[in-house]
Amino acid sequence: MISNLINIYKLCSKNNIKYTFYSESSHYQKYFYSYIFTLNQKQKDIFYVSSDKKDVINLENVKNIYVGNGLIRFFLFLFIKTELFFLTVTDLNYNILKKNRFVKKYIYIFHAAVSTHKSYTKTAFNDYDIILSVGNYHNDEILKTEKLFKLKKKQLVNSGYFYFDFLLENAKLDKIDNYILIAPSWNKSKDNFLINECEILIEFLLIKNFKLIFRPHPEHYKRDKLTLNKIQNKFKEYPNFIFDKKKDNLESLEKSLCLITDNSGIAIEYTFIFKRLVIYFDKFSKIHNNDFKSINTETFENKIKNEFGFKCDLNNLNALERKLKDTQNLSLNKNEKIEKIIKSDFFNFGKSSEYAYKYFENDF
Repeated sequence: MISNLINIYKLCSKNNIKYTFYSESSHYQKYFYSYIFTLNQKQKDIFYVSSDKKDVINLENVKNIYVGNGLIRFFLFLFIKTELFFLTVTDLNYNILKKNRFVKKYIYIFHAAVSTHKSYTKTAFNDYDIILSVGNYHNDEILKTEKLFKLKKKQLVNSGYFYFDFLLENAKLDKIDNYILIAPSWNKSKDNFLINECEILIEFLLIKNFKLIFRPHPEHYKRDKLTLNKIQNKFKEYPNFIFDKKKDNLESLEKSLCLITDNSGIAIEYTFIFKRLVIYFDKFSKIHNNDFKSINTETFENKIKNEFGFKCDLNNLNALERKLKDTQNLSLNKNEKIEKIIKSDFFNFGKSSEYAYKYFENDF
């Protein structure tokens, strides 16, 4: 408690702190970790601020600070002094979390490799100074959005996706265990996959004796607790059902033969790292920007869905059953196409943390 207060005081009073990170919960730690791990080997005094008491990074040079979601966090954001402030929070300055004049650069880190113009609001990144782009498609979309809607110009840094680094460093790709992973995306609309279809799908597959892992999105714990409680209580007695609440989704990804989702960014990670089939129940679109069509650019996630995915719905559950029983075809076997997209569309695949370290050390 005392060390926590001392570190908060340092963040609000010192002028020589360079690297500070803010995490909304332990579920978001994996999106920072590879970069922080790289920094830890070369830098002292890395400040990791989290709203989750369990969200701790146990590395020598990392100072962990717990701020919760209330007044302490609010005032810390108003008075924090740091050169570089890294966040995954969208719509900074448009919600309760505000910028201040003591931070030199606010830097956005993506927590999904999806496109920016459909699943995010128009202003999602507008008040950031620097965007760490995952790939060429992010730069193209952001520049078009800025021009079309007359938004602030951001500095686009071609870093790549830190979470790809994390998965490539830590995933055991041969740890497969015949589970089907169901991972719904978070959707602002209440007319969505989680609320309207997940329970029916889970029940069908459990009755057919498939082994299931159900992993909600972190936002579901804030916004859809009733639905999650209903699913957990209904299926908790099934021995072949796992409700995954762990901060890290790595084990669930490793164990699964295939992934079922609607529009979650996890589909991209599963495709390019694990090279296994993604089945899409995409009846309900995830649209957080009603003007996304104005950008006139196909979303990256839709491109990947059409190239590598298998679409299904509740009217074709027998076809789904046949597909899942054909386990030999749940591996994509499209390595050449996957490698081509990695080279053309992603920056610094597997090396984004090192790139970001060199960039901020050389330019700041």
